[in-house]
Amino acid sequence: MYSLTAQVEYSNNLNIRYGEGDNNYTYEEIYFNTGIILNRPDDRFEALFSLKLSDPPEIGLKEEGIREFLLGFYNKNLSIELGDFYQTWGRGLILNQTDYKHLDFNTSATGLR
Repeated sequence: MYSLTAQVEYSNNLNIRYGEGDNNYTYEEIYFNTGIILNRPDDRFEALFSLKLSDPPEIGLKEEGIREFLLGFYNKNLSIELGDFYQTWGRGLILNQTDYKHLDFNTSATGLR
């Protein structure tokens, strides 16, 4: 029997940053992160998006639009992810993909796996 019920989790996060310097340098950044996860007894679907607007940024490159996204489907036989994903290879000695938000440095891989 196939079940149509699911446990739904969602989250939203909004960060707005503004600063002024002594040398007439001002910056403003807006980060918006949102996600939804549908858990069912046999499988799971998740959609996560991160939007960034910066003009100019506090640190790093100027970015506008979708910064990161991930669409994923998981069950016991299949796992598919499309978007930006993070993974540690070889206990982090070979490759450690992570997002260092305080440094504005992202080492994620974008693609399908």
